[in-house]
Amino acid sequence: MSIYALLSSKMDPRRNGNACSFNGFLQDYLSITDEKNSKALNRFLKINEDFYVICNYHLSVCENSISNSIIRYKDISKLQDEAIVIPYIIYERKEDGNAYIIFDDDYVYAVASYFALTEHEEFKPLRNNILALSLNDIDAVVDENNQKLKFSIFQRKLDSKHFKNYDEVYNNCLKQAQLIEKQIEELPKDHKNKDEFVRSCIRRWYLLKKCLYVKYMVDKNVLKQKHDNNIKAQRSRAKENADAIRFMSISSIWEKIK
Repeated sequence: MSIYALLSSKMDPRRNGNACSFNGFLQDYLSITDEKNSKALNRFLKINEDFYVICNYHLSVCENSISNSIIRYKDISKLQDEAIVIPYIIYERKEDGNAYIIFDDDYVYAVASYFALTEHEEFKPLRNNILALSLNDIDAVVDENNQKLKFSIFQRKLDSKHFKNYDEVYNNCLKQAQLIEKQIEELPKDHKNKDEFVRSCIRRWYLLKKCLYVKYMVDKNVLKQKHDNNIKAQRSRAKENADAIRFMSISSIWEKIK
């Protein structure tokens, strides 16, 4: 199944669905919204005027995934079909088309969402046709030279732009986790949508744990140089890395913000 066939089947409220908040032509979406990210998203039309976009795509956690079994973050399952919400997926209408996962937050959330998305059976065969990026990467995406690259090569190029090595990934994820704790501490008592705020905290903690675990496990140099090709040792260290992300239970967050 092509990217277009799969993603176009995700129904938004206009078609009596709840898989996402919008699924249609990017130009149509930009004509009806005045959100702060519109200007950045509009740059994709430089590549293709016929792009489609999915906004706020809801994704459940793939319970059978090895990484989910190992990082054992139970609270994410309590969010059910809205465990992960991908802000934007821009995709092409053609048989061999590509798709772009875009986060307006830090790049690590986009990468982790890519890992979570492609664990699902329907997306696995299409993983080489999906690129993860942040809004700050759009200039690189629309560059004509980068458009000629295979997505696997382009993804590595974006990785190296954001991080010199895994240690930087690790430190960034810990910093993001600390930021979530700070946001909980500083949340105004009259915040209008506390329920969604709590969900957002759980999602982000999960994605940070996912990023640290999977990023470490897919690094062949780490396996060879640090673990002498011992996959069990690599997996054990990857779990330790994911466990370094401190988090609070849903009930604990509510206690803090009520």
